[in-house]
Amino acid sequence: MKNKNQSIYRAIEELRKMSNAGLIDGDDFLLVFLRLKNQLQPEQSVPSSLTLSDLECYDFQYYVGHIADMDGDGWVNQETAELVLLEYNAGVR
Repeated sequence: MKNKNQSIYRAIEELRKMSNAGLIDGDDFLLVFLRLKNQLQPEQSVPSSLTLSDLECYDFQYYVGHIADMDGDGWVNQETAELVLLEYNAGVR
């Protein structure tokens, strides 16, 4: 999936270059761009409900940077991780 998306992004960039060089008009650009964009695979989303065991853990530190905007590097202690999960599972994003 990632390789396919990378190929599509490269194709979109080449299309943009062709448009800027005047080799393709605006209507054709838009049509091809939308067709390419529709082929992009959605990124894997984070599940709607998580538990402490779903988080990456190292030396009693839990990584929550992918679900919460944290100051620092996203690693927190267990108590903070549980609070973040409580908010996340309640729908606070």
